[in-house]
Amino acid sequence: MIYSNLSGGLGNQLFQYVFSQSLSKIRGDKVVYITDSYNYYERNIEIFKIFNIEKAILIDKNKSRYKFVTLNFIVRSALIRLNNIFNFFPFIFTDEFKKIDQICTYQDDVYLHGYWQDLEFINIYDPDVINSLVVNKNIADRNKYNADEVSRNSSVGVHIRRGDFFSNKNINSYAVCDEKYYVEAINILITQQSTIYVFSDDINFVKNNFSLLMKFNVKFINISSVDDFYVMSMCSNLIISNSSYSWWAARLGPNSNKKIICPKNWSLDKNISNISLDGWIKI
Repeated sequence: MIYSNLSGGLGNQLFQYVFSQSLSKIRGDKVVYITDSYNYYERNIEIFKIFNIEKAILIDKNKSRYKFVTLNFIVRSALIRLNNIFNFFPFIFTDEFKKIDQICTYQDDVYLHGYWQDLEFINIYDPDVINSLVVNKNIADRNKYNADEVSRNSSVGVHIRRGDFFSNKNINSYAVCDEKYYVEAINILITQQSTIYVFSDDINFVKNNFSLLMKFNVKFINISSVDDFYVMSMCSNLIISNSSYSWWAARLGPNSNKKIICPKNWSLDKNISNISLDGWIKI
């Protein structure tokens, strides 16, 4: 059995889901998801809302073979930090543990904790797992107009992530994509017929502070997290931020010929890996 902790927003959930499902193909195990982190943080479990995938959530933690799994999220997280130093529990694997072969061959149930955003983990992705991520029909139907608009060859989608990336806690790590980055990227993709479709968690900030961007023919898409994600994935060309959310929108889009531009540095912290894929334009 693989116990996989789900946490964070939709992009993080996708990294956790696809890694654990791909790992299950290698190990021949089933996966169940532990979701009690959402009792403590202001996030929602969105992956099961947007995609037609099996909702395998561990409801009764007492059915787990490991007493560790029955503990609440805060206690588990504290023990995991200690375990990274002392290795009390060999069945716990975190994304700081980069020896993927040991996770694949461990001869018992495993507990996965982390975001798994590293090319070493991405490289084991099973194509069948990726192909299983089919958007629910009701989401596709209600966004048909916008999806058709952004899928035109001349359109350029732009994801501008603000929010906690620019908080005092994170600004020295994640404040990578400034207005200069977006304008340089747009100038690579734009044609005379282009419309720029902007997706952001802070539309007002973009309107008031990105004056160079606003000189282009700009339209804003701001519906909901799951709706915006689907529309973004349909863009014929896409400029992403250093965000797991737009990384997956770029990865899952149906247009195999689209151009994707991403930041050459995923973080200002050199210890954080760049997870841009081959074929993406890095600036």
